[in-house]
Amino acid sequence: SPCHLIDILPSALAATGTPYPALRNGAPLPPAEGESLLPLFGGNLAWRRQRPLCWEHEGNRAVRRGDWKLVCKYPGDWELHDMATDRTELHDLAAQRQDVVAELGAIYDAWATRCGVVPWEQIRPGRGG
Repeated sequence: SPCHLIDILPSALAATGTPYPALRNGAPLPPAEGESLLPLFGGNLAWRRQRPLCWEHEGNRAVRRGDWKLVCKYPGDWELHDMATDRTELHDLAAQRQDVVAELGAIYDAWATRCGVVPWEQIRPGRGG
C-alpha cells in the first residue's frame, strides 16, 4: 500500500493515544491529511489507504487512489497509470480513461484547495512551457 510522510503524524498520535489538537494558538487546525499506519506496522499486510493520496512539488502534482495514479510533470498534461500493471509508468492511459482522469483530477483540485496549494506559475511566473 502506498504510504507517505503525511502518515507519520497520525501514526504517532495513534501509537501514543494522543488526540489530534482542535486548536493552535486559539485558531482551528485543519484535520491531518495522513492515515495511521499502525495496522501495517502491526503486520496487517492487507491494510489499504482509505482516502486518496495527493501531493505537489514545484508544480509537479499527483493523486493516487487504489491502483490508479494520475501524475503531471509541470507544465505538462495529466498522465494516468495503472500501477498494478505498469509500475514504471511507461503507458499513459489518460486518453483511454478520461473518466478516471476527470475523477482523480477533481480529487486533486479539492485537495489543493483544502491544503492551500499555490499554483506553481504564481510562484515562478514565466518558468512554464
